Amino acid sequence: MQSPYNQLDTVSKGFGLALKQWRAKAYISQEELAFRAGLHRTYISGIERGVRNVSLRNISKLAMALNISLSEFFEPLGKFPKNVHEPFEISQSAPQRVHLNTSTTG
Repeated sequence: MQSPYNQLDTVSKGFGLALKQWRAKAYISQEELAFRAGLHRTYISGIERGVRNVSLRNISKLAMALNISLSEFFEPLGKFPKNVHEPFEISQSAPQRVHLNTSTTG
């Protein structure tokens, strides 16, 4: 039986892989995602590597920065294989390209 710590490690790595795939689907860098979410690039890197424990607030920021809902964000984790080295696919509803609205009104 897998220890709870190993299960958390697997979830962190799975979440990181999902984030990386969403980011790739949006054609943006870690730096751009960090900017959009108001987070640091090294924090994004740590999430994608599965070494950071992400708060719900930051998960929400990431989803908003990727222009996806929280349910869409977590969808790949439901399909996540038991072996973290096996590939998994994000649904076709993933954005093909996300554009940052930089216009200001004022």
